[in-house]
Amino acid sequence: MRPVHPRLFLAWGALFVPCALGLMLLKGSTLDEPHLWDALGCYVGQARFIAQHGLDLSRYSELGFVRPPLFTGTLAAVMHWISASRQAMHLTTLLFCAAILPSLYLLTRTLSGSRAAALLAVVLCVATPSFFAQSGLVHSDLPATAFTTLAWLLLLRGQQRGFAVAATLGVLTKESAYFVCVPAALWLLWQQGQSLRTILRRGPLAGRWLHHALLLWPVIVPIAVLAAWQLGQRFLVGAVLPSIYSGYVGPGNLPASLLHNVVTGGRLFLVLAALPVLWAAWHGRDSEDPRRDPRRITALAFVLLPFLFPTPLPRYQLPSLPLLCALAALGLFQLSRLWRVPAMAAVLALLVLGLNGLWFRRDNAHKEVSMAYREQLRLYKQATAWLAAASPRGVIAGFPMTSMLTAPPEDGFLDRRVPIVAATADPATLCRADFLVEAQDDTVGPVLQKLGRCGALQLAVQLGPTTPVFVPGTWALLDPERDAAIRIYRVSCPESCRL
Repeated sequence: MRPVHPRLFLAWGALFVPCALGLMLLKGSTLDEPHLWDALGCYVGQARFIAQHGLDLSRYSELGFVRPPLFTGTLAAVMHWISASRQAMHLTTLLFCAAILPSLYLLTRTLSGSRAAALLAVVLCVATPSFFAQSGLVHSDLPATAFTTLAWLLLLRGQQRGFAVAATLGVLTKESAYFVCVPAALWLLWQQGQSLRTILRRGPLAGRWLHHALLLWPVIVPIAVLAAWQLGQRFLVGAVLPSIYSGYVGPGNLPASLLHNVVTGGRLFLVLAALPVLWAAWHGRDSEDPRRDPRRITALAFVLLPFLFPTPLPRYQLPSLPLLCALAALGLFQLSRLWRVPAMAAVLALLVLGLNGLWFRRDNAHKEVSMAYREQLRLYKQATAWLAAASPRGVIAGFPMTSMLTAPPEDGFLDRRVPIVAATADPATLCRADFLVEAQDDTVGPVLQKLGRCGALQLAVQLGPTTPVFVPGTWALLDPERDAAIRIYRVSCPESCRL
């Protein structure tokens, strides 16, 4: 076990500064944007809660769930000591994202790539639509990726303590970071001339298991910390796995996870670019000894993420992106000089073409992993401004509109909050509302149809696309996944209305 060499940290720090400055130049125009969906309703909201209540753990039962503490805790510290502005939140997240790039550069060099190949890996990563769009958005996926990429770099350099620390910080940022521990365990076993097959064949004697546990301690520590955190949620919010996770993580999402890991968002071009180096890794001189070629285990780590964390949204597969970019850069440099430059130019051009969502499905959930999210954000700004100008007594709405109408001014939507009426409120309360908003949320659908059928609704405005066309009297609902339009209805309940 080798200690972490100071030269590695010096090299990492020297690379981080230009990476951070470059990313800030590229994304500077987005720092003033309001917070997006989950950023507003989850991460910024929880950071604000932590900043207000700190270690008063009894208050956390007011939350339905609690995100792992490192990222939200960092945001809370920035809120408390520096600024609670959206610019500060975006910039803090952007610095986490920038930390991926020096680790990626050094990882590519560790995989025997040249300096030019390492630089290309960084450029490919930045040009990937999901990375470029998510950089600066206040989500924890890229911050967790910063730790998993660093952990993988340290593992391949034989620095097991460093891996354990980085992987632990990763699972304390987002649960999906645990995926890096599985290929890491295989790598550690291979380095000792062992495998899962030999371990199982020898039998489960206590002494042998203890030996393997000591051998695999760098991967056991992060898993134990994650398990302790999940058990701690039972104390904080009353459930080890809060209900919000149901439907988001499970085998039913495996097809979508595989698609987002390998195909969508331009990833297919990166996979194709990586094929030459993967062929060389499996059919080269070291093909009989996987312990001598870290490219193999890096490819395996990339493949394993969707199986270990099967989720429906593309951004959940971001932790595997740096591994793929490193392999893609190495693959492009495996090509002959005649084909190398045209292939590089083609891959980069195809990635850049996808920045506005060309390589993703054009539904609402996928807009956040391309710059197309700005179109939807603009519509939400219009809708909240329209409602605020009407000075309503109450607005019936669901997520994310509820978070936007009640956000403080520093979050970028309104100067003062608009009163919200829950869709589950009693009929008398619903009828006292002035407006109902239908916007990418299906919780208001039943109330909308009930109010519409008793003559209590009139369409005030439809923002965004003019399709689907509103047909009076039908009360057909917008598709929350595919329809980008926002409809605002005026509420006026007649005496004959019975909900």
